[in-house]
Amino acid sequence: MPALERVVLDETGAPCYRLRVLLAVDTTMVLLKRARSRGLPLQDTIRRAIAVLDFIEDEVAAGNTLASIETDNFGRQRMRELVMVDDKPQPRSRRSALLRGLACGGRRFGT
Repeated sequence: MPALERVVLDETGAPCYRLRVLLAVDTTMVLLKRARSRGLPLQDTIRRAIAVLDFIEDEVAAGNTLASIETDNFGRQRMRELVMVDDKPQPRSRRSALLRGLACGGRRFGT
């Protein structure tokens, strides 16, 4: 379990904890890239990432499907299902479909 250090107040006056974790270089680079692209402090980017992960996990646990809407160069849109792969064993046919990318539909909608 990571070491938690109780911090009475953060910069906004809210109580919080300081969490000490080791991150892989690639993970750190992604966080830094996202922080720079939004002009945010790294700690805000990490908070945002955790909030997004929490939302995704709650939606998947509720049985909901997550999707991405892509627009091509001609303005046509298609919806692709985002498949969250976890460490639970998958049926062989499902694993094969995920590996081939077939689990991400390609349903067209709109104009």
